Amino acid sequence: MTNYDGEIGDFSANLQPKFMQFFDDVKTASANKTHTIIDARSAGRFNCEVPEPREGLRMGTIPNSVNLPFTDLLTMVF
Repeated sequence: MTNYDGEIGDFSANLQPKFMQFFDDVKTASANKTHTIIDARSAGRFNCEVPEPREGLRMGTIPNSVNLPFTDLLTMVF
């Protein structure tokens, strides 16, 4: 990834609960295939090829989800 040398913006993040989904919401959407569930973990973690870095978190994939690693989004923008 390269350093961003563009103009710095002024952005304030605000919590918007209407856009939040919780475990039961995701579980239902996965089972019913009503939404596209994007898993932003690395491909290695998504495919259970590398261990989870957080202790106590088991490996696995949300059924019917697709992988779009967060780091790929950063390199697309910058």
